[in-house]
Amino acid sequence: MHTVVTHMNTVIMLDHTNTGPSAIKLLNGRCRNQPAERISKVDCYAHSIMFNPGNNQVRPLYVYTDTWCSSGQFFNNGRMVQTGGDFEGNRKIRTLQPCGAGGNCDWVELEENLVTGCWYSSNQLLPSGIQQIIVGGRNTPSYEFYPKRRAGEGFYNLGMLGGDNNLYPFVYLLPNGDLFVFANRNSVQLN
Repeated sequence: MHTVVTHMNTVIMLDHTNTGPSAIKLLNGRCRNQPAERISKVDCYAHSIMFNPGNNQVRPLYVYTDTWCSSGQFFNNGRMVQTGGDFEGNRKIRTLQPCGAGGNCDWVELEENLVTGCWYSSNQLLPSGIQQIIVGGRNTPSYEFYPKRRAGEGFYNLGMLGGDNNLYPFVYLLPNGDLFVFANRNSVQLN
């Protein structure tokens, strides 16, 4: 499960979809029809919520593909970007523009996919505030950018991430704009 606090004083939580129904139904009879889902191909239950700590209210949010072991980061305008996940969610990019407690914001799953599958990867906002780097993950010794810097851009190998278990590598933006990446026993400074 992932939890983030938004600039709108709300809390967004999301969990995986492949364990069956949650305890919270989606609103207005909405259901997720996901033929690639392994457990519930038709699922009318929320796997993400917005929590308002001010009044202790919960509003269900809609996610279409599995977000288990995905990663995310905010852009400087407050928009949340969530990437990857398990099974059918492995290459997906989802966004959420947070809203106040009375709003109707929801997840949007983009048509654009990641170039490579990301499961247990890490996202880091870059100095521009409008671009992120997605680094590593299980069996993913590479990184890529969202949004892409140019049309057709792919992913870039990063040898120090080799091996199966570089789960959620530590990625830090340094004061000089470089990135410090640490996974397992290896580290690198990326320019």
